[in-house]
Amino acid sequence: MDVFLIFLTVFLTLVCSLCTALLVPLRQRRLRVEPRFFKRVKVPFPASALFAGIGNKSDTDNVQNFGVIIPMFVLHIVGYVCSLLIWAIVPVLYYRAGIDTDILFVIPLAIAVLFVVAVVVTEYLCVSFSRKKLLEEQTSEEHTEEEKTEETSENQG
Repeated sequence: MDVFLIFLTVFLTLVCSLCTALLVPLRQRRLRVEPRFFKRVKVPFPASALFAGIGNKSDTDNVQNFGVIIPMFVLHIVGYVCSLLIWAIVPVLYYRAGIDTDILFVIPLAIAVLFVVAVVVTEYLCVSFSRKKLLEEQTSEEHTEEEKTEETSENQG
């Protein structure tokens, strides 16, 4: 039974660390955020392989030139830190703190679940902010077009 719990702990540690490390870069490909409404961080070459841009467009996907929006940049970094934390904390808790394998597998799972919740909340806030700004931009364009048509009709009349 102890061998099964050790296997379960190692397997969940691997899955949870991969989940925290790869969730944000993979979610970036499908995100419906308009990146022009956010400040961006340009990532230089060696580190740019670890980050993903918004969507599958070539101009927004290039993090060296276009950059990564700041909320997603922070989530990238937090995901990598959580992944390293999971790999560091499980052996330390098992060998140093003597935590039993019956509850040890819960720790990486809890870290991964908290990170997934943070990603979902951040994505929701970014998408809603982007939609709000896009709607404001569209309404302001409609108002300027109406004003231009009113001015031309007044000038003609």
